[in-house]
Amino acid sequence: MLTISPFEMRTQEGRRSWRQLLLGIERELVLAGSWRGMIAGDLAEYLFARSTGHFASLMSLISRGCYRAA
Repeated sequence: MLTISPFEMRTQEGRRSWRQLLLGIERELVLAGSWRGMIAGDLAEYLFARSTGHFASLMSLISRGCYRAA
């Protein structure tokens, strides 16, 4: 089991890392009617608040969203 420290948004570097993670997730998801930055731009703060920066929580939210969309 790997331990990953939570992401943070207090610094410019932290916000950049969070956005890069979300952009990477966007590249791998197949979403109808999507555009670059749909998740990383429009939902970045919401996803951070819901996941508190924890990777596993973020992926759970993404998975549940995809399940509901299907």
